[in-house]
Amino acid sequence: MKYPVLGFLTDRPMHGYELKAALSPALPREKRVNDGVLYPLLRKLESQGLIRGKREQGETGRDRVVYRATARGRHEFAEWLASDAEEHDEVAYDFLVGHPFLTKCLFFGRLSEEAVAAKLQDQLDESLAKLGEFKRIKRGMGERGVDAYRIDVLDLGIAQQQARVRWLRRMLDKQTLRRAA
Repeated sequence: MKYPVLGFLTDRPMHGYELKAALSPALPREKRVNDGVLYPLLRKLESQGLIRGKREQGETGRDRVVYRATARGRHEFAEWLASDAEEHDEVAYDFLVGHPFLTKCLFFGRLSEEAVAAKLQDQLDESLAKLGEFKRIKRGMGERGVDAYRIDVLDLGIAQQQARVRWLRRMLDKQTLRRAA
């Protein structure tokens, strides 16, 4: 998360809550980046001289720390951005690690057909809701004049969610055929 944080703080100064929203825009407040991860990272970046925090009074009158990228932080971010670091993935069957539901799918043979169908339907409902939220966010980004590349990244998320919906529907169709047999 170091470089996304530096990138957002290079764009403009932000306080922690704004950073959490920027780092996970499609998630509800309770699922955004964990404070236990973000604030230690901010302290580390500040101790490295990459960002600087300044206590300011917020709109509500409460003090908050607003962070800015330092010249050193902007330089390190620019070097990372221009490099090919972290751009290449190796072919691996590791996508299951980040998706526990897919791991469960490997063992669906141990569940009843009805239980499998219920799990697939729950995932489909969730994916359709997430897809709707992504599309809502995209409209808002367009209205606010957000950088086109950020919208392009969200388009990838939309395409991935659409592919997931298609896959879940195929899985449900197969499940219906299995139950009918």
